[in-house]
Amino acid sequence: MEKKENELVERRKNRRHTIPAVVTCRFFEEVLKGKGSVQGFIQDISFGGVSLEIRDDFLRIEEELLIYTTVEMEMELNLPDGMHRMVFSGIVKWHKRVKKKDKTALYLKVQFHNLDEKSAEMLKEYLSLGSADKNLIWNLWDNLSSNP
Repeated sequence: MEKKENELVERRKNRRHTIPAVVTCRFFEEVLKGKGSVQGFIQDISFGGVSLEIRDDFLRIEEELLIYTTVEMEMELNLPDGMHRMVFSGIVKWHKRVKKKDKTALYLKVQFHNLDEKSAEMLKEYLSLGSADKNLIWNLWDNLSSNP
């Protein structure tokens, strides 16, 4: 059987999952002007890496220095037995700045360095939650983010 020309070929080793999580990022190189960390939002995550959106209205992050920069990230996962803090690091493999009418965002694709055993177990547990659990977490996220 021949593949259609416009058929997308999935080359990723790990399935990506969307999760409602805020992540704090610290860059190891001098890509950030001002304070030492920024907050971003996870677009999707897998065992191989994470896709992030960071709002950067004041252009504090120097794009030309981003590629292959190491970034340390910290987030909290809401698991059935409570909140758990996860710390992990990776290398920026791709980035793109998007300017919209009301905001400027920087999108990053970060490939994980090896996850430690504890972080890998937490991520595995979170990603294995059923869709009903994830929908509940998304509903809580929506309620929290719409009520400042």
